[in-house]
Amino acid sequence: MSLSTLHYDPEFATVLAGVNIPPPPTTFKDVFELRQWGDSLLEGLGFGMPIPENVLQTIIPFESHDGTLLNITHFSNSNKPKNATQQPAVFYVHGGGMVAGSVELYAPNIANAVDFYGLDFFAVDYRLAPEQSGPKLTEDVYYGLKYISDHAKEYHVDNKRIAIMGDSAGGGLAAGAALLARDRALSPPIAKQILIYPMLDDRTRLPENSSYTQFLLWTESANQLGWSSVLGEKVAGSPKANASIYAAPGRAKDLRGLPPTYIDVGQLDLFMFEDLAYTNKLAEAEVEVELHILPGLPHAFEFASSATLVKQALQSRKRALMQV
Repeated sequence: MSLSTLHYDPEFATVLAGVNIPPPPTTFKDVFELRQWGDSLLEGLGFGMPIPENVLQTIIPFESHDGTLLNITHFSNSNKPKNATQQPAVFYVHGGGMVAGSVELYAPNIANAVDFYGLDFFAVDYRLAPEQSGPKLTEDVYYGLKYISDHAKEYHVDNKRIAIMGDSAGGGLAAGAALLARDRALSPPIAKQILIYPMLDDRTRLPENSSYTQFLLWTESANQLGWSSVLGEKVAGSPKANASIYAAPGRAKDLRGLPPTYIDVGQLDLFMFEDLAYTNKLAEAEVEVELHILPGLPHAFEFASSATLVKQALQSRKRALMQV
């Protein structure tokens, strides 16, 4: 007899029942099958919503660590006065398990965030694993962040008030980029990091027969394949392996000097345990940190926007960004 009291939030469960989400295979043939499923999952979770007419998208090319030209998409409100003073902004890193997703796929979500938060968003099109590996994904993010910081005045942005934000794998890459920014003394430093159910630690495993398994939208098999694509099969998941903290921030031992941090995660998310651990490390390092664990919610819960708990999470994020 199970003593677990875990269950979906009732309002969330009602929405979930009416959403066409592709179920994950028990195992994936390869990372490219995972990518295909991951992109389908994002589409099924409502990332195909219309883009508000008042939100403009401008492509900004920049040079990454290896000289490759990549793009940042600047999402801005067309109603903003042309003579606007320098404002805070969000540098955004999309999710997708390190192997899927794109700014194009996330564009409706990000454009609606511009309306909701009242801030400009800069979203980086970093290269995915397995085509890129190790901390190279994080380097793409960091170089994009540095470019926007260095050219902030061109976009009416106050570079002392740039928050880095990401969801899922993007949250992990945002955390890795924050570590790089700390260690390379980015000036001015990042104002805040907003980590949305971040993918931080390749060593995460659930106990056998865990009650959490039945609720996972991002499964252990998907997670292990994603991490193996980034770190390599011999390193991913191995406690003794020497993995880069910029690729897997959950392995970092010293988090001193990081910016104030906001984290939220559903309790029914595979990443809940590693996010708890990271929060503890931040607190021990005397970094200002705010954590929200949302009972009854799994990974990527925002598609249930009518649920009370989801509304509360979105308002908490907004309040955190308004402090930048």
